[in-house]
Amino acid sequence: MMSKQKIAVLGGGIAALTALYELTSADGWQDNYDITLYQLGWRLGGKGASGRDQQNHNRIIEHGLHQWLGVYDNAFNLMIRAYDELGRSPDQPFPTAQSAFTPVHTYVIQEPNCNDLWVTEFPTNNKFPGTKSDDPPAKIWDALVKILKWLVSEFDKIDETDVNKPQVEQPYWWDKLQEKVEADLSSEAHKLLSHALKYAESLTSDIAEHSALDWHILQWLLDKFRDWLCKEFSKFLDHHTIIRRAYIMLDLGITATIGILRDGVLIHGWEQLDKYDLREWFSRNGASDFAVNSAPMKAIYDLLFAYENGDPEKPSIVAGSTLHGMIKMVLLYKGAPIWEMNSGTGDIVIAPLYLVLKKRGVKFAFFSKVSSLRLNDNHTAIQAIEMQQQVDVKDGREYEPLIEINGLPCWPNEPLYDQLVQGQELKASGANIESRWTTWQSVGTKTLTAGVDFDKIILGISLGAFKDIAHELITHSTKWQNMVSFMGTTPTQSVQLWFKPDMKGLGWELDQPLYSYPTHDLSSWADFSQIIPTEDWGDAVKDISYLVSPLKADTPIPPPPSDHDYPDKEADRVKRNGEQFLNNQTKLSWPDVNQNGFDWTTLTDWYWRANVDPWERYVLATANTTQYRMRVDETDYEDLYVTGAWTYNIANVSSMEAAVISGKLCAAAISGKDIPVLGVKDLQPYD
Repeated sequence: MMSKQKIAVLGGGIAALTALYELTSADGWQDNYDITLYQLGWRLGGKGASGRDQQNHNRIIEHGLHQWLGVYDNAFNLMIRAYDELGRSPDQPFPTAQSAFTPVHTYVIQEPNCNDLWVTEFPTNNKFPGTKSDDPPAKIWDALVKILKWLVSEFDKIDETDVNKPQVEQPYWWDKLQEKVEADLSSEAHKLLSHALKYAESLTSDIAEHSALDWHILQWLLDKFRDWLCKEFSKFLDHHTIIRRAYIMLDLGITATIGILRDGVLIHGWEQLDKYDLREWFSRNGASDFAVNSAPMKAIYDLLFAYENGDPEKPSIVAGSTLHGMIKMVLLYKGAPIWEMNSGTGDIVIAPLYLVLKKRGVKFAFFSKVSSLRLNDNHTAIQAIEMQQQVDVKDGREYEPLIEINGLPCWPNEPLYDQLVQGQELKASGANIESRWTTWQSVGTKTLTAGVDFDKIILGISLGAFKDIAHELITHSTKWQNMVSFMGTTPTQSVQLWFKPDMKGLGWELDQPLYSYPTHDLSSWADFSQIIPTEDWGDAVKDISYLVSPLKADTPIPPPPSDHDYPDKEADRVKRNGEQFLNNQTKLSWPDVNQNGFDWTTLTDWYWRANVDPWERYVLATANTTQYRMRVDETDYEDLYVTGAWTYNIANVSSMEAAVISGKLCAAAISGKDIPVLGVKDLQPYD
């Protein structure tokens, strides 16, 4: 009989927790594995960690603005299963995953120098993400047809404009076009878009049955229509809002369709486009500079923090993976395109997973800070994991990390000092033991040894920390060198606002939005008023709003750990950014509290945060870097597995869904079992 394999899990983000959930979902898993998760500080969650401020109305303190998309089937499915296993009674807070999330269907873009908001109300449906379906995977051709239908509806908004409508010269295949759509087709330029739709609808969903001429016809029709559109409507763009917005969406939508056809996505897939930046790809396929640099395009970059080192002058995001994800988000969402949690991320996502895993028998070693991964003599495997023991738990007991607030298990925003030997000393110091720049001196060290303390390692710490902890791995592997050299990260900033008036009192008359500002500082706003009942404000707070954006790094190389003041300096910078933003950017979104500068008396409280620690920095998906993402089981070192949104994970743009998929892939690689990834075949080319 084989002995159990000891698995050391380093880091407790959503990817690592997913990997453990899947590994321990198998019957009899404890006969095969002995699992311990080692975590810096007092809580799990990684970039999704949140905490309750027990000294201030149990307010929720987040790393940032966390929203899930209606196509996050794997993340939602994980939550559905975890909540079902928790078995909360109906009278407990959030007894089911469905009760833990709120749909958001209003998306608002504020264009620069424009007093009208660009509002999109997405229709809702009765589906919930993560629920399994017997429907076949969505076909890429059906998606293109839907895009063309939407483009025709956009064009209908401007079709009555008095513009020139010339005939185009009919190509040699025009008779084939007329025969295919069974109509007497006009060759007027403004009708070519509807011709393209009719022709696309006449083709089967099985692209294996299409000919090269079919795709050539569609490209020609769309090219000629776009040429006419750009020529005839450019004179209206500065002063006609309806035409400008329709023009932008037509130009981008037509170009996306042309590019998908022209660049062979239907045959070779999306990832081949990742060598291009998204804007670069649109430009090379003929989109106008006006559309490429428009507010909707900026919003995509903002939502994905897609700026190298947070610098607004250096936007970059992989074209293929991003375009694939955006089309799925718009066409395939369940319920609503966006979902918000009804309490803190730690309360809704991380605590349930922790409770399930603990009940199953996974062990957790909090206050364990990984300092170095050491290789064996021939550099083929990790021989030792060196750690710092940050504090001691009293009487050698297991640390109990959760507190109960209004019946809900939550993570505190500080350690539970009464459980710690050095608790009062740590509390008095005010040190942040989750920070690379902490002033706190660890109380000891410990070394985990291969073959004794672990047989396999799951490295779930984020990419930004590797230069600190994985120096030997980088030195002896070209794959690791390329990954840390070419894949970038960016610091982010966030502000949370607790308002005395409700949304209408702020001057906002629409539903809860996701709102994109034209500024680069704090460029995204979401209303989180649904979480008010989970905090303890009484009547003092009627609205809660979150703001987030990348934070431009003062230097791409963070200062050494001895620069203890660095986090406070960065937090002060975020505070100043927040003050400037509220005073200068909120007149249109919150007109009733910003007539001549922001009315600070309307705030009950506010909080600002700079996410600058290496493991907190958002991992970017800049152009031409997908090939440097490491696969979970191809690490160049024996028995070392990696997981996180930064790995090669099918989605390949950092998100909660990408992290969950990575966790699933990691568990499948370790166990050798088939762990299905939901939605992986949607909008993919045929084999």
